[in-house]
Amino acid sequence: MLQLGINPFALSRCDSKDVNAECENYDEMMNLTRKQNTVIVTHIGEALFDVDVIKSELFAALGYSEGSCVNTLGSVVEFTGYVRADKVSEGQPLVTAIELEHYPAMTEKALDGIINKALSRFDCLGIALVHRVGRMAVGEPIVYVSVLTSHRKEGFACAQFLMDYLKSEVPLWKREYFAEKSRWVDQKLSDVASLSRWD
Repeated sequence: MLQLGINPFALSRCDSKDVNAECENYDEMMNLTRKQNTVIVTHIGEALFDVDVIKSELFAALGYSEGSCVNTLGSVVEFTGYVRADKVSEGQPLVTAIELEHYPAMTEKALDGIINKALSRFDCLGIALVHRVGRMAVGEPIVYVSVLTSHRKEGFACAQFLMDYLKSEVPLWKREYFAEKSRWVDQKLSDVASLSRWD
């Protein structure tokens, strides 16, 4: 397994930008591996993540430095999903937070399966899949996907593929919180239906 230079998940839990500072949940490290000549970054955990650090580590693992992306890299497609203040229906209160529960072994297996499917369809140089669990307030990031490819069309398609499968095949249980109540949310049929575009 490749080793990361610093922990992007610790930075959000520290009072200092010093990466050696004592931090809550400092053991929440990214998994950084290689599959079929593609650098893969995955993580599921509660801590906030630093997108810039994740991206810089992905670039470093590929041998790129800032401002000198040469060789075969031609495209970086990124997506960050945030908690939004949805209304369940007209006249109902706004969502103030969400909570995602998971079983780590099941979730990690599902992520690995999604990556394997993506690699069988797309020619990628690097992939990052980061998903938070636990309670998150409106405005906080939930998920980050980054795809590095030689061509933009393949990068956009792979990012969409990864998000469609993340929404449909990763076992996460979602609870929405309102000012005075909460409720568990069923999986959307539209998320499952979105997989049909990849048949």
